[in-house]
Amino acid sequence: MIKDRIANKDVHISAKEYVLMYFFICICGNPAFTASDVFGSYLYVLFLGVVYLSWYKNIDTKHFYHACYKWGGVLSIVFLVQFFSLGMISVLACLNHIVKFFIAILIASIFQEKLPVVYLKVISFIALVSFFFYAFNLIGIQFPALIKTHSTIDSLIVFSQPNSRFFAEEFDRNTGFFWEPGAFAGYLLFALLLWINDLKLLWTKYRKHFIIITIALITTQSTTGILGYGILILFYLLQTVKNKFALSIVLGILAVFFLIIYSHVDFLGGKINKELEQTAELSAEDAAHSRTGSIIFDLQYIKAKPLFGNGFDATTRYRFHLDYFDYEDLVGFGNGFSGYLATMGFVFFMFFFYKIYKNPYLQRKIPLIIMVVLLLQGEQFLNFPAFMMLPFAHFIKVHTPC
Repeated sequence: MIKDRIANKDVHISAKEYVLMYFFICICGNPAFTASDVFGSYLYVLFLGVVYLSWYKNIDTKHFYHACYKWGGVLSIVFLVQFFSLGMISVLACLNHIVKFFIAILIASIFQEKLPVVYLKVISFIALVSFFFYAFNLIGIQFPALIKTHSTIDSLIVFSQPNSRFFAEEFDRNTGFFWEPGAFAGYLLFALLLWINDLKLLWTKYRKHFIIITIALITTQSTTGILGYGILILFYLLQTVKNKFALSIVLGILAVFFLIIYSHVDFLGGKINKELEQTAELSAEDAAHSRTGSIIFDLQYIKAKPLFGNGFDATTRYRFHLDYFDYEDLVGFGNGFSGYLATMGFVFFMFFFYKIYKNPYLQRKIPLIIMVVLLLQGEQFLNFPAFMMLPFAHFIKVHTPC
């Protein structure tokens, strides 16, 4: 049992809670769990059942059931409309999506005000472990895969590395134990988002963890991750620097610094400019694995079914491109923002963000929504329970001196 202080009161965080959080993060994108034959399609049902049976005495079951009924009902209506609109849906994918939301509700109910601290400490631990394996990757040493996955990633369970058969130049990027460096960056920033109400308190109380996350974020070389980190620093300055003159000087210096970095770092300016050039050449039949290219790709589907989306089944979700591409090349394709919009439609998409906005524990509402929209440009985070948890999450409270 570890004693910590959250919102001016002592709380106890058990080893069991840290273990639960570790495995929760695992089911949010560790290929050893999400892309292997070990659990298959039953991963999320199994996780929900085991965690609920282990923790139901520690949660407000009435509140949990009410939230599950509401979100399960809304999602069921969306999927029912999709069935009548499209003529078919993937029942298994729809049920899986509902179960993921139930997991998000359950985890938020279990941790409550402990959530920002526990998540911060666990993702920092995952980052520290990644530094060890990443260092070997940098000098050209790869470890044999421990788990065979249906992806281009070799899983060591506690770390993921690109498979050399598919990637030749990706070993200088830190993937953590996720499916892609950008995914690792997103989950690192998610830790900071849970503190967005009071980033100053995060820096004051958990400086070591903040530094670990910063270093890990740099090693991912993620364009979206670095841009998101810069925006969070901007929010931090706006929260803490009260003198307008001093703030304008600091922001001016940071703007010049950012322009220099943007112009000289390949995974920022170079990568963004290259993607924009490639996107300008795309036709309606093309598909490009880039942020802007994916938006062009998804736009056709958004226009076709704007309100309730095109569903999860590949034959409806990618129906305009199945004559040009193999099914395997399109699954998981797309921008996380436009892709989810094309899949679920505006009605549920706006409902989701409205519920984030109405979260009573969130005070910095617009900054949080800006950050989520930005991070979704990089990866399909809304296919996993962590980001689904935002409407229910207990964000850190604004600190008031004792």
